[in-house]
Formats: sequence, structure tokens, C-alpha cells
Amino acid sequence: MANQKLLDYIRQQMAIGTAKENIKKSLAASGWAQPDIQAAFSTVVSEPVKKRGVVSQILHGIFYAFGILFLLMMIGAGVLTVYVLNHIKSNIENGTATDSQKSLYTSINAALIQGGLLSFNVANKKYPDSLQELVPQYIQEIPTDPATGQPFLYTVMDSGAWYTLCTIKNGQDACATASTIIDGKPLDY
Repeated sequence: MANQKLLDYIRQQMAIGTAKENIKKSLAASGWAQPDIQAAFSTVVSEPVKKRGVVSQILHGIFYAFGILFLLMMIGAGVLTVYVLNHIKSNIENGTATDSQKSLYTSINAALIQGGLLSFNVANKKYPDSLQELVPQYIQEIPTDPATGQPFLYTVMDSGAWYTLCTIKNGQDACATASTIIDGKPLDY
């Protein structure tokens, strides 16, 4: 029978994921004889795997069920979101959208454009000269502002170092800006 300290050490190291070869090297460096190390590994490897107790199995099942339920809720929320957004888009297209629906879609379209601008910037280390450069690689088409029916106003400055993206809300410009420079240092992607 192998030394209990040796067996406990091997079990502990295996439980935390230490490779067998590393455990063997460590034991040999600590003065354990190769036959003792081999015998201890044979004992540990031949031990039956401990089964979960009843309470552990029940808890595992409960957590598994909650995980499945959470996943189904997320899928449902995604489907509902797509349905609602398609409904709002349909209202915008047929002229029955409310101001709040138009405002929501304006924000979504602005975010879509900004995502394309960021992707372009990461690939080219500058912002495009026009939004049209985003099509079709970064976005499928340039969306318009549903609240005004007009395109977003895009201005690029300093040879693509920063931009302003604007729309009109309540008669006033609502703008977003981004720069390839923060605190005087270029962004490093």
C-alpha cells in the first residue's frame, strides 16, 4: 500500500488539473522513489470515481433546469424583440409610427451606422470619408432617420481622425462623435 501522504498529494494535484508528468517530476524532486510514485499513481488511477449523493444530484438537476429555462427565456426575448422591431419598421414604412417608435428606430439606425464606422476604423485606422464607404462590407445599406425621413448627417475631420454623426430631434441637432485619438494618443486596436 502506498504512503497516504503521497496518495493525498497526487489526488489533490490531479483535482486541480496538474499534469501527471508534472506531479511525477515534483515528487521525484522531493525525494520520492520511482517505484513508490508508480505504485501511488496505480492506486489513485484504479480508485472508483465517487458518485454524487442524492442531494447533489437533485441540486444539479435544479440548476440544469434553471439553465434551460433561462436559455428559453433569452430565446423568447430575442424572438419578441425581432417581432416588435419588425412591427415598428412596418409602422414607419406605412406612415403609422408614433414619435417614440420613430425615435427608437432612429437610435437603432444610428447605432448600426456607428458599429459600421467603428469596424471600418479598426480595419483602416481612420474613419471613412463618406458613409457610402461602409456599404456593403460593414453595413448592408445606409439607413435613414425615420423621424425626419432624411439621411444622417456625417462629417469626418482631420483626415479621418474623428467624425460627427447627427440627426435632427425636436428641431435640434443630436450628434454623436468619436475619435481615433484619446488623451492625445492614437487608439490601439
